[in-house]
Amino acid sequence: MSYFPGLYTCNKHNMKQLFLFLVTLALLISCKEKIPDEIVIEGYVKNLPNGKIYLTESHKWFIPLDTTECRDGHFIFRITPDSSFMPYRAAIHFLDSNMQTKVGSLFFRNYMLGADSMKYSGDAFYLEKGYTRIEGDNKAKPFLRVFAGKETDVMYKNQFTDLGWLGNLDSAQRSAKVELFKKEVKEYPFSYYLYECIYSAKEQYSEKQLQEILSLFNPDMHKSKLGIQMKTYLVNRPDLTKPYPNLSLLNSDKQRQFIIDSSAKLNMLVFWASWCGPCRLEIPLLKDIQKKYGNHGLRLVNISIDEDTSKWEKALSEEKMSWPQYHVDNAKTIEVMQQFNFSSIPLVVFTDKMGMEVDRVSGYYKENNEKYEAVISKFCK
Repeated sequence: MSYFPGLYTCNKHNMKQLFLFLVTLALLISCKEKIPDEIVIEGYVKNLPNGKIYLTESHKWFIPLDTTECRDGHFIFRITPDSSFMPYRAAIHFLDSNMQTKVGSLFFRNYMLGADSMKYSGDAFYLEKGYTRIEGDNKAKPFLRVFAGKETDVMYKNQFTDLGWLGNLDSAQRSAKVELFKKEVKEYPFSYYLYECIYSAKEQYSEKQLQEILSLFNPDMHKSKLGIQMKTYLVNRPDLTKPYPNLSLLNSDKQRQFIIDSSAKLNMLVFWASWCGPCRLEIPLLKDIQKKYGNHGLRLVNISIDEDTSKWEKALSEEKMSWPQYHVDNAKTIEVMQQFNFSSIPLVVFTDKMGMEVDRVSGYYKENNEKYEAVISKFCK
């Protein structure tokens, strides 16, 4: 029995307050531990001019995502990503009046290539949650060393493997490459970089190949924004056992016509755009094809995905193509690309008179003429 009842009561109260304080402190600490979400990029770079520097996606250098100040070679970006954030290929640019282009980039050596690590460099790294450190001299080889996350390791390791791309390989080469990709995904099932590589060339895979590769990624990858885009693509992907839709598009005379001619022996659909350099380079070859087979059952048509119709019309006046020219309405571009299963141009799709695919050739290569001739000669004598 206590002889100091008042003190005993006070101690109980103090202990209760202490308990509440410790619980609150524990919650605060645990909340802090759950926020490694901040992205920090810190640089110690020689020969980097003072002033603003810019963080961008590597292929969109003209759209700054964030900016900070560089002083005596030191800079720091602090970014709080939202819940939809996915790691992505990033680059850092700066303004430099001493350069011809006035815009410079940080260049990073590829530290994943063993003995060749000092030979190769690039301006991209993978932006991930956590801390990234950049150091070195931006004007002297081997340039900068970036200490980033695992995604950068995977990207640098595969700098020369052309990961994901199957191109126009024959079946044996395609199978070998698919197995190489599978092996890489098994080793790095967490990698957004690998998922992005597969997604960017998704049209080149059979559905079975795609499903086999996708099954090797961690489940979380399929819940990401990119994973959802892949699911949408698989839903809309055309069934090659069925004909393509015979789209009704506006031609260069503002008239609506069908792109597939049921009276032709063979339809050659060329997807292109005025801004696509390789597409423009291929036009002389298409003129030769039209001259040789245009009166022998081949129906050659060009289908533009230009956003700006005035640029498309300007290209038509410059190139003077004598065969039908069509334009896809901007609101329908993605749908048409999914319906015909492509994400890059130039693309040539050959169909029979019913709209069934006979063959396709993606990209522009010097040997395309031989590929086209091989297909056309089977139908048009």
